This record gives sequence, C-alpha cells and structure tokens, in this order.
Amino acid sequence: MKASNNHWSHWLVLAALLLIGVSIAWAQGGAATLEGVSAVVPEGWLSAVSEDSGTIFIASDADALETLSSGGGVLTGDQYGVSIAVPSSLTGIGIDSSAAPTDALEAFLALLGEEAPIIKEDGFSIPAASVLTVSDMIPGGELLVYAFAFDGASILVALQKGSDAPDYLTDEVLQILNSLVYGAPAEGDETAILGEAQPLTFVDVTVPIPEGWVTFDQEQSALIVGINQEAVDAFVDGESIPAGGRLFLVIPPSVYESVGMNAKDPAGQLVEMVEGMDLNPEGEALPLDGAAQATWALLATMDDSTDQAQVMVIDDPNGRMVVFAVYSGDPEPYREEALAFINGISVVGGSAPVEVGGETIRQWAASASGSSQYGSSSWTFEQATGEPDTASCGDIGTAWASASSTGKDTLVLVYAESVIPSQVNIYQTYNPGAIYRVELSSSASGETFVLPDSADPVGNTPCPGIFTLDIGGITAPVDTVTIFLDQTLSGSWNEIDAVELVGAPAN
Repeated sequence: MKASNNHWSHWLVLAALLLIGVSIAWAQGGAATLEGVSAVVPEGWLSAVSEDSGTIFIASDADALETLSSGGGVLTGDQYGVSIAVPSSLTGIGIDSSAAPTDALEAFLALLGEEAPIIKEDGFSIPAASVLTVSDMIPGGELLVYAFAFDGASILVALQKGSDAPDYLTDEVLQILNSLVYGAPAEGDETAILGEAQPLTFVDVTVPIPEGWVTFDQEQSALIVGINQEAVDAFVDGESIPAGGRLFLVIPPSVYESVGMNAKDPAGQLVEMVEGMDLNPEGEALPLDGAAQATWALLATMDDSTDQAQVMVIDDPNGRMVVFAVYSGDPEPYREEALAFINGISVVGGSAPVEVGGETIRQWAASASGSSQYGSSSWTFEQATGEPDTASCGDIGTAWASASSTGKDTLVLVYAESVIPSQVNIYQTYNPGAIYRVELSSSASGETFVLPDSADPVGNTPCPGIFTLDIGGITAPVDTVTIFLDQTLSGSWNEIDAVELVGAPAN
C-alpha cells in the first residue's frame, strides 16, 4: 500500500464522504432519505441527513452519530457508523456517479492516493463491490467502503466501527445495506426495484429471482426466495429471521388446487389460511394496491416473534397462487420491493418455446458452464444464459465473468434445439478483446467445428457490443458454443452477457 504526500487531497475526499456536518436533520428509527436515496434505520439506531455534503449518516447511538456528522472523529467501544454518499456527492469530488462499483472504488482510492484490493460482492440484489482502506489519514485507521450500482447512478457507503466492535457486518449494518434504494422504477417497470432479476420456472409458475438472492425448493410444494441464506435457513428451521432479513414463499397453482382451495373466495381463503397456521391476522383481507393482477393481502404476526408476514392470494388468468412475504420486522419499508416481486410472477403452461421464424431458429443459451466463474450468484455461468439483460458497459454482475481477470478461460453454452448454424452473436459488456477462438459442437455426436477467423481483438467490438460471427459450410447439427478467452489480451475481465445461436432446423 502506498501513502500520498498530499494530505489536503486526503481530507477533501474524507470530508466529502464522512464529514461536513452542516444543516443536519436528526431522526430516530424509520428510514433516512436524501436526493432519492433511502435506507432503513435499524431499531434503536439514529440517523442524520446533511444536504450540504450530500450524505446520510446512520449510527448505533447518539454519540456515534455526533462523531460521524460533526467532524469525522474516531468511534469508540462497540459503536458503529454508516455514511452514505449520494450521487451528487460523488460528482462533487470528481467520481463518475454512473461508474460501475469497481470503477467507482478505484476512483475513490485514486483520490485518496491509496492502493487496496477491490472485491466484487455477489450477496446483494444489485451490482456491488467493496474495499478495506487502511491509512493514518482515516479516523480510526481504516474504512470499509462499499459501492452499489443502481439504475442510473452509483453510491458509496463507508462503514466505521469502534475498537471493541468485532465485525463491520452486523445484522443491523446488513439491514441498512440490503435496504438501500435509489430513485423509483421506470413507469411500467416494477421489477426495477429488485435490481436485476432472473426468471425461474418452478412447477407451473415463473418467479423473478433478484440477483444475489437464494432459493429453496420445498419438495415441489413451495419455493422460498430469500435475501440471503441466513434468512432462508432461519425460516426453514422455524426460527425468527435475522434483522433486515426477508423472503417470499410461493405456492404454485397446481399445489393450491390440490388442497381444494381454488374455488373459494380469496378474502375468505386468506383468513382461513392465517388462522389455520396459528398466525394473528392484523385487520382484514383487502385488495392490494399497485398489484398488476387481482391480489388480496392480509398482514399477520406470530406470538413470541418479531417476524411479520403479508399473506397474498393472486389471481393470474391461468391459475390462482399464494405468496407469503415474510419480514424480520415492519414490512412497510419494503412495500415497493414486494410489489415488484408480485408483479413479476406469472403462471405458465410449460417452458418458453424456442423462437422460430420461417426456416430460421434464433435461441439463447439454456445452460452454461466453463473453466471458472467469479461469484455464486453474480458474474456466474447462469448470467450468460437467456436473453441479454445488461444494458450498459461496466463490471456488472448480470454478465458472466471468470474467477481471474488475467487468465485463460472457456465459456460453454448449450442450447435447447440443435440447428444447422448460420450465425453466432456474442454480447459483451466489459473489456471486449479477450476472445481468441470460438467452437461449435454437438452434445449428441461429440463432433466439433472450430470457426475460422473467430478472434475478437481489442478495439474490434465496442462496449457494450455484439461480436457477430457469420457461419457457412457446416451442415451438421450443433447445440453447443464454446468461447475461448485470454484476458491478458484485454487487460481485465472480458464479461459476456448472452450468446445467441442462429440456424436452420436440424430436421
């Protein structure tokens, strides 16, 4: 790690992220909001907002909040502090607020004159990265900084703790980070509040799985979709969900009908279900405002637990289903998130068909594998399947990335239908230039075809961009595309969002 001799630049950056306690409004509990950025304030914690510095401060007690908001002093004991820099604050110190998380943190480190490893974080519903910066110029000696990329802008979040505090990421801090919201969904796009969500077909229903969330299949009778593994495990074990945790439990129409409830009135069903599960109904079952489909909802609580559940019956034109939205506390801060999830659910009659137009079949990968992947939910092989869903150039978790930024790697895409190939389209969203060979093959026969002139050198494809390979002379059916990359050529991760295989029907 190198230190900078420009102490003035150090303090300018730290002041912008941590200090400048001018025109600050204090509050307790609830949510803190500034310039479209909002975060839940854990129970017992305090918050303050500085419009002058463009910063939201959230702290574990009054003394910690005073330290954060009035000068950036050192936290003591087991105190915790969270400072959230809104996009205008980043712009004010020369950081591009539209930058990808890793790029924003690199710019932050450059302003500080420091070097430290940046880690991609795949445990959140939106692209994120973090860096632990150690410097004598930082109050307390170190700072854990997160960058989150929302639709339209990034924000930085600095975490501080006292010397007796064992870990930065307590349940309360995670509650704050997981609750961050910036702006509102575009009109007609309720799923934007969930970040990037991938559709998952479960029995006879398609469910949006937000990036970073985890799933649990209850023997094909119900699907649990949770913000993290801890929330899912606690729910499955019959325990209270950790602070900030939340999950959805989806009961598909076929299961719903099997217990003979589909013909009953929705409001009556809700009351019957809640009382049958020894839950305490709060109020009455009412239509859910903002739901795209006819939906009735009833809030319920449980004795000896802080968990709350919003129980919903949804009438899709193709069947009726039940969804439980379960929270570790008050569900109100997550109302828009729940609506986005509900509006993203649909009943299906089977898998989506391969698109066929005349004698040409255009299809996206049904599955993917390869030499390595970066994360467990973001930047995974799965992110390269299906249609492209990464709209901009950047280090964004909705595309595939290998484990190393400087190694040789392969990405293998398998398609639902074999075709006589005529074209391959590779959608790249970060550092194009590492592809040096593309092969087509048949999983049935094992026959492999190396495509001539299939290298994509640096500067050939824009970012984001599509590398198109027109194919001729292959008369055997293929269903697999293998992409070979050497990322020493591009200098960093060459990320791939989707790959389209085009061809004529094999039969």
